[in-house]
Amino acid sequence: MAFEEKVLYLRLSPEFGGTRFGHFEQRVVRLGSDPSCDIAIAQGFGVAPEHAQVIFDGANNIIVAPADRAADVYLWKPHAPRPDLVSTPTAIRPGESFALATPNGPRFIIELDELPEEVKAARDKMGGPRIGGRKLTGKAMGDEVKRQAWTSLLVMAPMQMAQRAYIFVKSGAILQPRNIILGVTMLGGYIIGGASLCSARKSSADLVSSQAAVKGCKEELAAAVGSESDPVKMKFSDLAGRIVGSTRVATALKDRKFAKVVKERTKNLLMDPGAYSWLFRPGSKRANRLVDWRSRLYERDDLSGDMANLLVWMAAPPDAKPLETPNYVRQIDSENSDACARGPLGVTYRQAFNMGMGAQLDAFHRGSSSSIEDNSIRKEKLQEVATSLEAEMPEELTMEIVGADSSGKAYCIYAEGDDDRDRFASLMPYVDRHFDKNDEKTVPIEAGGKGLTAKLARWYAADLFSSSYDPSRRLVKGIDFKKASSSIHSVFENEGSRGDWVIERAADIYARAIAVPCIGVLDTEKEADQIQAVLGDNMPNAIHCLVLNYQLTTE
Repeated sequence: MAFEEKVLYLRLSPEFGGTRFGHFEQRVVRLGSDPSCDIAIAQGFGVAPEHAQVIFDGANNIIVAPADRAADVYLWKPHAPRPDLVSTPTAIRPGESFALATPNGPRFIIELDELPEEVKAARDKMGGPRIGGRKLTGKAMGDEVKRQAWTSLLVMAPMQMAQRAYIFVKSGAILQPRNIILGVTMLGGYIIGGASLCSARKSSADLVSSQAAVKGCKEELAAAVGSESDPVKMKFSDLAGRIVGSTRVATALKDRKFAKVVKERTKNLLMDPGAYSWLFRPGSKRANRLVDWRSRLYERDDLSGDMANLLVWMAAPPDAKPLETPNYVRQIDSENSDACARGPLGVTYRQAFNMGMGAQLDAFHRGSSSSIEDNSIRKEKLQEVATSLEAEMPEELTMEIVGADSSGKAYCIYAEGDDDRDRFASLMPYVDRHFDKNDEKTVPIEAGGKGLTAKLARWYAADLFSSSYDPSRRLVKGIDFKKASSSIHSVFENEGSRGDWVIERAADIYARAIAVPCIGVLDTEKEADQIQAVLGDNMPNAIHCLVLNYQLTTE
């Protein structure tokens, strides 16, 4: 059922009065004692400021999640004798319900329904700005105030007792045999004993029923997310593969030592979503360049789809600034020194030189711009770089400087001229060669997963002084990447911290491919059209993202 056809409603269970809240068109509905929550609950009930969330991403993708481990949420399944305590994001289906704080706390039933007729009519009649999926009108504001007031009132303990008593009598439940028997049992020990025996037998039957319900729930969850396993029980590697859309990525992350690095860097990105505000901002030119880069990658016959899914994120560093020509940023290189990285992929001169790129000499300068006004000083710094790589220093060259960061004390000195690092079109031939899906002579095959990691590492290993350019193959040489069939760390046994630097750069690409799409789909403040434009067909399942985020932040 399409998201546009049905919207989410939350209805209090009958013993709490049956009030219906909604409609909710946003992806996340927040419940708690904080008045800013979508459904605010009286503090006296023991509910946290933000106690739980209901994430709605379509009829088959509804999950309820406690805000943290201290926030108890109880999931009620149809016909279940007792609820299950939910400690992780859990799939929930229309008709099921959940209670907050205690099993007998305010219980909300999940419902899907069409928009109210008056809302449909109003939207057909006029357009205009909307906040949270609803028109910002005086009536809407009034309705919201009433909704919040009723919620606070209905979940207070005295009102719960009154509502329960009223429903108990009104519904005729007071005359049901089980309730009459309950009253009679207070009169004698024999009846109490008999009732206890019946209860024990019923508990045994309930256990069998519950086990069957759990099995059915797992099967339904598997069908809902298109998986044969429960996302909550998935390992990091499997969740990462689902999010990236690549089983080979999942296989590559079976390398536990490398996966540990990827996991930590993924966690860091998820904890700082603001670093990617540039990517999901409507009209962002840098975001448009990324979309163009992705299109170019998917058109390449030399690249596998799995490799392309990772390479997209080479052009998406955190806190990216608008691209200029030439575009230089300060970067810590494999020697743990300040270096100048140029172009949309952030390639250093040493890296470009060892990959055979047509690149102009550049050098990093720490200090004021006035201290490098003299061309002889600039030329001396460029000469040091050329000498270290045994590269030719042009006799005649025009030199310029550009700021490398916003401090005003970091500059890149560079020789003017065409540079392959500046444009995607000129970078593509090198990308094709270094990430060729048919390259099985110098790196492990991609089918085993390790080939993806090895090719990314080879790209960044070009920054090592121990690497050099192989003109016969037109590739980086000096490191034996066939060793990566066991673990990528085995390749860099003799490189020390330099090898760690390369591994971390490769891990960064995996981490971005996992974390950045999740940053998009889990933020309800971002515009859906912009998220779709940036992520394209690689939109991850929100359930996988939420479970991954929960696992990383609570382990």
